[in-house]
Amino acid sequence: MEKQFLMKKILILLFVFVCFAVKAQLPEDSVIMTVAGKQISLAEFEFIAKKNNEVDFSNEKALEEYIELFKNFKLKVAEAESLDIDKLGVFVNELSGYEAQLRMSYLFDNKGEEEVVRVLYDRAKEYIELSQIVIPISLPQYLTKDTVEPYKQAMQVYERIKKGEDFDRVGKEVYEEYLNCRNSKDANKACFQAIYENIPCFRILQKSKVFEEKAYSMKTGEVSLPVRSAEGYHLIKIKDRKKYPELRRAFYIGLAFENDSITRTKEEVQKIAKEVYQKALAGEDFSLLAQKYSSDKSNSDGMLPPVKPGELTKPLEEIVYSLSTPGEVSKPYMTEHGCHIFKLAEIIPNPSFEDEKESLRTTIRRDDRNFDLFRAFDERLKKEYNYTFYPEAYTELEKLAENYFPSSNEFFDKAVDMKQTLAVINGIDFPQAEFAYYMNRFPYSTKPYAGDFMKEVYDLFVRDIVTTLEKENMEVKHPEIPYLIQEYRDGMLLFEISNLKVWSHPVEEQAALEKKWIKELNEKYPVKINRKLLEKLKNK
Repeated sequence: MEKQFLMKKILILLFVFVCFAVKAQLPEDSVIMTVAGKQISLAEFEFIAKKNNEVDFSNEKALEEYIELFKNFKLKVAEAESLDIDKLGVFVNELSGYEAQLRMSYLFDNKGEEEVVRVLYDRAKEYIELSQIVIPISLPQYLTKDTVEPYKQAMQVYERIKKGEDFDRVGKEVYEEYLNCRNSKDANKACFQAIYENIPCFRILQKSKVFEEKAYSMKTGEVSLPVRSAEGYHLIKIKDRKKYPELRRAFYIGLAFENDSITRTKEEVQKIAKEVYQKALAGEDFSLLAQKYSSDKSNSDGMLPPVKPGELTKPLEEIVYSLSTPGEVSKPYMTEHGCHIFKLAEIIPNPSFEDEKESLRTTIRRDDRNFDLFRAFDERLKKEYNYTFYPEAYTELEKLAENYFPSSNEFFDKAVDMKQTLAVINGIDFPQAEFAYYMNRFPYSTKPYAGDFMKEVYDLFVRDIVTTLEKENMEVKHPEIPYLIQEYRDGMLLFEISNLKVWSHPVEEQAALEKKWIKELNEKYPVKINRKLLEKLKNK
């Protein structure tokens, strides 16, 4: 049974696509030129000319000049081939890398990806102050039955809040109850695990996708129903939503009441702070003042890293963000720890979408959001290859996943005999058992919940099938690919041979060497130009 599945996978689900291009003899009426015994098709000739906007075919003089340039180009390539430059390991590896990169570029939907990145970029313009209560699910992998008790506990907490109890007070209470229970001497006592957390500045990419999407969809003051993530069930309360400000870089002087072995009174600190403030206003170098007076020696010149919302205490953050002009100095501000003075160094504009998009795209590829990047491409291919999904067959697998984790041998042993059609793609039938085999062999998901795990692997299963079909049809859909590869290959050879024959010599000698070399190549290699085909080309 496994062997049958494996054979079908080898035929259909190929992860490494290899293209063997066979150079067949071209019909004579499609050959524009033969150089050193190699035929050059009219299609290649036209493609390169049009791609580079190098020639107007209706202009006889321009066309003849281009033919001469093209011929000499191919002669130089022939010379490089005669020296086996195209067989060098470095050359072969670079060309192979280019071809792989080129083919891969056709397996994305750039517009769809950019839309996904744009959503994240726009979301980052805002940050959220929120609190959360988490009822953890501590198992590394869990089934539906394992989520029942944590969900009930989360709903009990939710009902208390819904009836009017304060969210933060409830969160602190349930967390304290858990700590007391855990420290109890009663070993048989079941502890209701809970975590409470206040997050003054929540931004994108700080937590799971499901948490982030829920938080950013909520209104100020709203409390969510339990939201399940890999951590457990979250109750979220949105306290405030604010525009993410331009960052501030500032100098800082902190005057502590206690510094090393020195203890100062509030009055003494205030006096020193007033003196420092006046000197700063008078134009004295703030960095030197920081070196002399500041208790904080972590930065010798007093310069702080860019200040982001949530990094300083709220009063100090408000002081830094109240400074609007570089060079502006804040008045001394007293706290329980001492006195604080800031000088604004610069306001850092938030990055534009163009500056940020590649960084965001790279980050998305590394976590569970990568499916969002590929979704537009996947959906397009599913339509093109007539993807049909059979939900009843999938539901049957979901029921099996209620008792066995989908990557387990137990799941596979049960699913291997399930024959219902799960999907049809490009006329090929994929039964449940084949997906089970795929999931057993390629369990590429980090989702701890069985249902989420199976859904993610199923999406990968479909993606692998449609992507393989796309690779097989790539040159039919994109006939320019062989010409782009040929152009890149010939360009590499041209560079290497020109460097060897001409460019490695002094500049003043290169023109004469080039002329002599072209003459030698024309004498060494036969060239045949199809003039009849050229006439047709002129009249196109």
